[in-house]
Amino acid sequence: MFNTSTRYSLLPLFRGYVWGALLHQMLHAYFALLTGVVETTQRTSCRSPLWQGAAQRLVDYLDFVGLDLEHVIRPLGAEYKPVNEIALLQDAHLGEQHPAWRPMPAPTGLSAAHRELLKTLNRPLTPAQVQPRYRIWRAFSTCGPTTSQHTLLEAFNDIDVLLFGGILRHRVHVQWTPQLGHETWLGTCSPPHSAGNDSPRIMIELVQDHTWYESRTNRRAYEWGTLIHEMLHAYLWVTTGGADDKVCTCKARVVHGPRWTAAIRALARKLDIGEIHAKHLGDADVDCHRWGSWAEFVRNRDAKRVGADDYEKYN
Repeated sequence: MFNTSTRYSLLPLFRGYVWGALLHQMLHAYFALLTGVVETTQRTSCRSPLWQGAAQRLVDYLDFVGLDLEHVIRPLGAEYKPVNEIALLQDAHLGEQHPAWRPMPAPTGLSAAHRELLKTLNRPLTPAQVQPRYRIWRAFSTCGPTTSQHTLLEAFNDIDVLLFGGILRHRVHVQWTPQLGHETWLGTCSPPHSAGNDSPRIMIELVQDHTWYESRTNRRAYEWGTLIHEMLHAYLWVTTGGADDKVCTCKARVVHGPRWTAAIRALARKLDIGEIHAKHLGDADVDCHRWGSWAEFVRNRDAKRVGADDYEKYN
């Protein structure tokens, strides 16, 4: 039955395809004017990385609610061959010359970034998030007791759309490593051209087959949670330009403070998978903060923000 509520719930989706169809034809006209060739060539077809990169930038620039890249590439049901997103996600050297490159947005303050994230997470699902939400649930439900790297890579863009509004797509690359700097670390997030990351994009690095997982009753929840934890770090870097440092209620300068905990809990609620809770995503689990590393504690101790015995208190 097609009732009034159904009609209004479909309006944003319909608008997306109407705008997408218009932009699709305008892009064809644009390339025809540039090249002087009216016929679509392999390089200027909607299957080419060049064309899809231009379409992505249009969508990012317009920032219309309900308008997604798929609406522009595949207007009203036209078929297309998608870009190999997994290959792009693993490409450490994707730079400005690549058609899929996305420059960073203008930075905002840390408080504003958290505020906007919580506002986004508390909104109802949009039409553009319905299918990603279903694919995430299906992937988690069918991956077995452990999760393959391929499954997490496949889910990355869907998690990004559902939880972060698609802001991380093509701005982050993901890789696995046998171990990180500390034996208990499960993942890290490094900004572009930083120590350990010579990539022009943000790097999320995850530990493969970590023995710490073996003692957990729900290993796959921690595997997914670790990825989302690092994606939150990446989101804060993209939106603030690197201001991933917060003042806790106890005056310590920490990464995992009260605002971090609030964001993690909102992410877990939006994800809405019964087996994945805030603890799997790495919330502070205290009213104050959780130390990100021993070095973070030492910096605060030396600056007289915390006492010498406060490491165990909050860890």
